[in-house]
Amino acid sequence: MLPPDAGAHGGPARITPRVSSLLDAARWIAAFLVVISHLRLILFTDYAPGQPDSPFWAAFFFVCGFGREAVVVFFVISGMLVGGLTLDKLRARPQSVSVQRYLIARFSRIYIVLVPVLVLGCLLDQAGRHWLAAPGLYDNPSFDWPFAQIFAGNLLLLQDIAVPAVGTNGPLWSLAYEWWYYMAFALALLAVQAPRYELRMMWLLAFGLLCVVLPQNIVIAGGLWVMGVVAVLAVRHARPTRLPLLVPLAALAVLLVALRVLMIKQDFGFASLALGWFKQGLLGAAFCWLVLTAWRAPVAAQSAPPRWAALNLRLAAFSYSLYLTHVPVMDFAVGVLQRLGGRTLVHQPQGWVQFGWFLALLAIVYAVAWLFGQLTEERTAQLRSWLERRTARASGLAANDADRAA
Repeated sequence: MLPPDAGAHGGPARITPRVSSLLDAARWIAAFLVVISHLRLILFTDYAPGQPDSPFWAAFFFVCGFGREAVVVFFVISGMLVGGLTLDKLRARPQSVSVQRYLIARFSRIYIVLVPVLVLGCLLDQAGRHWLAAPGLYDNPSFDWPFAQIFAGNLLLLQDIAVPAVGTNGPLWSLAYEWWYYMAFALALLAVQAPRYELRMMWLLAFGLLCVVLPQNIVIAGGLWVMGVVAVLAVRHARPTRLPLLVPLAALAVLLVALRVLMIKQDFGFASLALGWFKQGLLGAAFCWLVLTAWRAPVAAQSAPPRWAALNLRLAAFSYSLYLTHVPVMDFAVGVLQRLGGRTLVHQPQGWVQFGWFLALLAIVYAVAWLFGQLTEERTAQLRSWLERRTARASGLAANDADRAA
């Protein structure tokens, strides 16, 4: 028996209100964890046993250490929403999946935020470097690269491939990973939909070459993206469950805490890299279990959106903008506040005044990201529709020219 959302009469899977709200919550919480981890690194020195200890500060430093784990969630969600749903739709209705529309959708989603972010980030970084003279904020080695080269490389999403992330905006590395997963998936779609054996082999060869050319870290992390794809495909074969959502949620929380404590307490030396990938795989699997449990709930539990659905949607709506804008904005804001206040805010010991600055800067970062999202991310559908109309018009003109030539 298929779950109620796995597609009536063999149709494509639907994201139920419950699953949608869960994914929204995961997106905004993951973005929040990334932001506070970077803000903590800027404002506070690392936690040390010699510093004044209290349960609050121990918890604060602990919670601010989940930035990498949050990126794992982003990759898995992307695999679910981009790869998993597309493959499930392809299985149910092959003619409804167009590689051209897929590429337009991915381009619209990424570039409507990326281009303005690159411009904004470069402007803030240059202003901060030349006018604020803030030690500890603008000493990134990427500033030594020729500007045109590094800007073009980031525009083409070649971070960690040919160039580093531009300026202070280190989080751009994960966007490049995402983009090349999209491109690899497009090649796989072309291979699946190819009408002839020769074309299928050509696209598979292109897929293999891309995997060989990409850096090893990008290919390995792609396993998390694939995990999300597999989770969606597994929905169709899973039976409905009455397992409370709190069970996989508690398991995920326990796993996060246990692995975090393990990585803090032990020095694994050369094994730390392999252990890090294993940890991320466990977290990805636990998150997939959580989503599948929500997806396989009985019909009655799926019919109405959860109580916090509206809040989750609002906070998730600008999570992409928040992720890409927060570092250059917070660095610039810290520099301005230092200049105006005449005091150093970077890498200070723990204290309530410094925590107050932490909260103030967090509010600034969120306000800027929300406004930025209203101007960019909120208009993704409009850009996608415009590009689809333009490509359809160009295809029509090309077909007319071919008919006249014939």
